[in-house]
Amino acid sequence: MLGYYFEFTKIPKVFPKSTVTVEQIKEALELSGKDLRFGDSFYDGFDVKDILKTIQLHRFADTPYLARRTDCEDFSFSLMAHMKKLMPGICFGMVWGDELNFRNTVVGKHSINFFIGSDGVLRFIEPQNNEYYTRKFKPYFAIL
Repeated sequence: MLGYYFEFTKIPKVFPKSTVTVEQIKEALELSGKDLRFGDSFYDGFDVKDILKTIQLHRFADTPYLARRTDCEDFSFSLMAHMKKLMPGICFGMVWGDELNFRNTVVGKHSINFFIGSDGVLRFIEPQNNEYYTRKFKPYFAIL
């Protein structure tokens, strides 16, 4: 049986340190306009340490993986909603793409999260464990 977490935490008092434009996001993800869906023309870049601390508050990652019920995009949607709630305006989204092996051959499809912090660096997060995603990955669609 799936467990649901109702966790009451203090919303971190953090403030954005930079602005990230949609053009910067497109360039970082190497996506064209039709492959990126966004609601705003710019987003806030927060300090990377503050982003990582806020990600660790996300409890959905403790939910067991169940194909088609709680699989990769469910984890991604949940983490994106969590981050947007606790850090409004954050440059944090969800991306679908191809997992690649060392020969750059597609070995699977996956959905993960991404963010661009105040340092301007694109980072991927595996929402099933709230840690950096370290495999080779080629995005083909993203939303913010």
